[in-house]
Amino acid sequence: LAAAGATATAVTLLCVSLGERVRSGLLFPLVATGQLALTLYVAHVLVGMGTLDELGRLEDQTMTFALGSALVFSAAAILFSTLWRRRFRRGPVEAVMRRLTG
Repeated sequence: LAAAGATATAVTLLCVSLGERVRSGLLFPLVATGQLALTLYVAHVLVGMGTLDELGRLEDQTMTFALGSALVFSAAAILFSTLWRRRFRRGPVEAVMRRLTG
């Protein structure tokens, strides 16, 4: 538990350090992805896991398949987020939540 906490802290510090040193325009795709976190979480469950379930690929898969699926979803999420944020201020689920909560 301590090792996991220390690793998470180190990775967070490295990301903050990188963010301060790199021009913000280069990090826009990652920033946009972070800003659509709720939308991407819902998409991961409904679209990602739903698709794998429909294809019968949720159980008894290899680590390679799991890693490949995660990488494909992550790349699609970054691309979607970048394109979405260029046109809209908030993600679709974030906008609905904002409207519901004022």
